Amino acid sequence: MSLEPLQTTAITHVILSPPLGVSPGEEFGQKPPSFSGDWSMTKAKDDFGVRVKELRERLHLTQEAMAETLGVSFATVNRWENGWTAPSKLALRQIDLLCKEHQFAPVTDTKRSAK
Repeated sequence: MSLEPLQTTAITHVILSPPLGVSPGEEFGQKPPSFSGDWSMTKAKDDFGVRVKELRERLHLTQEAMAETLGVSFATVNRWENGWTAPSKLALRQIDLLCKEHQFAPVTDTKRSAK
């Protein structure tokens, strides 16, 4: 069996990212016309992440163990707790079931009274 030499291709296009802290298009003095917001990730406005973390800590679970219990990834629980994403409807149901199982007030209840 003979080996053929590897073929190489010349790079004809280079995609450059804008410098750190500069939004796409901004280095050219403009943003894309269809864009009307902020390029940075924004955190969720409510305290759901705080409530999920409190629940996890009351259950003495790590993020990994909580994720396994709910059937999601560790990264998902981490993102909820840090306010980067919101859970799906299925995940919300799983969280409610977990609260019910341990006789805790549901963390998904936005009308919780402060105690």
